[in-house]
Amino acid sequence: PLKNSLGDTVPDTTCDSGPCTETSAQVWTSTTNYGFGYNLTGNDISADFVGATYFRPFPDLSALESPATIMTTTQAGKNRTATVTYKVNVSASQAAGNYATQIVYIATPVY
Repeated sequence: PLKNSLGDTVPDTTCDSGPCTETSAQVWTSTTNYGFGYNLTGNDISADFVGATYFRPFPDLSALESPATIMTTTQAGKNRTATVTYKVNVSASQAAGNYATQIVYIATPVY
């Protein structure tokens, strides 16, 4: 999760209407639903990213959550791209400060 040096965290998004998970994106447009998550657009992305308003929370390896597959295909291809959009929305009571996390991407080519 996003965390500051004092240990304060920004929670995972739960999206708007029903919980999104590390493997299932849901609509997140409400300004009163707080958290940190991501959206995907592009080629070979997971089918649950129906549009620009669909988000997932990031998996947390320190909580033993499995890594998420964000882009996959069984065929070799050229010029396949995806865009990851990060979103954070915090309440007025969120502790001020610099927050950080590590997000690791692993790319495995197909020939």
